[in-house]
Amino acid sequence: MVLALLQFAAADHATAELDIVDESVQRYRYFYAGNARRGIPDQLVEAPSFAKYLYKWGTEFFMIYVVQMGFQQLQYVLKEPAEGETIMTRNSVTDKLIATVGGWQKPEDEIFIYVYDSGFWQESRDLSEQVQKSVWKDVILNENMKKTISNLMHKFFDSENIYKDIGVLWKRGVIFHGPAGNGKTISISVLMYSLFEKYEDAIPALYVKSAPQTRSIRNIFQMARYQAPCLLIFEDIDTIFTPNSRSYFLNEVDGLENNDGTFMVASTNHLDQLDPGLSGRPSRFDRNNLFPLPSEAERREKLKNRPSISFPKKLSSAIASITQDFSFAYLKEAFVSTLLAITWNRSEDGVRGGGDEEGGDLDDYELWREMNEVGQVVEG
Repeated sequence: MVLALLQFAAADHATAELDIVDESVQRYRYFYAGNARRGIPDQLVEAPSFAKYLYKWGTEFFMIYVVQMGFQQLQYVLKEPAEGETIMTRNSVTDKLIATVGGWQKPEDEIFIYVYDSGFWQESRDLSEQVQKSVWKDVILNENMKKTISNLMHKFFDSENIYKDIGVLWKRGVIFHGPAGNGKTISISVLMYSLFEKYEDAIPALYVKSAPQTRSIRNIFQMARYQAPCLLIFEDIDTIFTPNSRSYFLNEVDGLENNDGTFMVASTNHLDQLDPGLSGRPSRFDRNNLFPLPSEAERREKLKNRPSISFPKKLSSAIASITQDFSFAYLKEAFVSTLLAITWNRSEDGVRGGGDEEGGDLDDYELWREMNEVGQVVEG
């Protein structure tokens, strides 16, 4: 995770003066297109790829070098040793600065979600806000499956002593697999949020978005060991790791270093394409959970569970019956497309309403007629 030293100074908690007298500097400027709707003006932005800053925090002075290497930023903080310290020991003042800046940039809501992308970790406030909206009642899955998934993770984090008593490494992995659009992603979001609801000492969630290079895998697991106990997430794991990085990943999972406290969750739409070394061996991913296409009863429940839109109950069953092999995502798309088509093209009374009347033929309802047409387009 990149320490926000310059942002800390920009917020008036310190000062950072670019040194262009005693040190060379390499920087580039580019045009940033603003967003008038959000009140963000067009502006020129400057980013250093090599720069030295004279940094002052309180009464302490530092030299900070910022070096950009591809997608990775390195920061070097230089400070003279305090009494009793040498150039080979930790610097107590520097440690205090790092701890202070790290605490300052920690999310105020204490929901710890870190995202790994483009070669480095960063805290994601957007993902944190999205996760806080995720609850099991909004997930249309078999109730036993919800309970199984939730208990598996919570029992893991509650059972450190049991693992140690029986001499087993305190780590587990589970794979969510099945066709796209059937609840894998939202289930992961619910699991992340449940950590913050259940545990007083927050257990962080680490979300891996990409691992473009083999060294990225090392960075990912170093962070997991530092944050442990933690939830480590690999969404669409088949797109994250390549044949070239497979051995690196397996070595980090099963190597000599301690991964105690790491609960891994991976998702994939193509379990059959996943390396058997990942999906079929204990201590890596030893549990596979299938997220199948919804049954007719689940599709009917999904349609009924729309408090903002009311239509005859008979339509829920009828629409569910013609959407066989639809995922939840396809079903939602078909339903939204149907309502948009009706709104744009027609103004027939009772299209959106109709209450719970059971009379009349299905073809009398424009929602039914339009759903048939749109459903064929989405399915095709």
